[in-house]
Amino acid sequence: MRTVNLLHDVMGPAAGAMLLALGLRIHRHGGSVGWVIAGAAALILSTLWVARRRSARHRKTTPQP
Repeated sequence: MRTVNLLHDVMGPAAGAMLLALGLRIHRHGGSVGWVIAGAAALILSTLWVARRRSARHRKTTPQP
């Protein structure tokens, strides 16, 4: 299960980076700047989501006796 979690954590920012690259390419060919903004937002949100997931996994409390 650890490899699935790791793969999931890597694919979130990778998908955001691909959307940003696609937005930049569309903008360079005459598209709206909204594509770049949407790609950057996807990258930032996916990175924050992965960070929240990882911190929640590491923050598990230890049982009190």
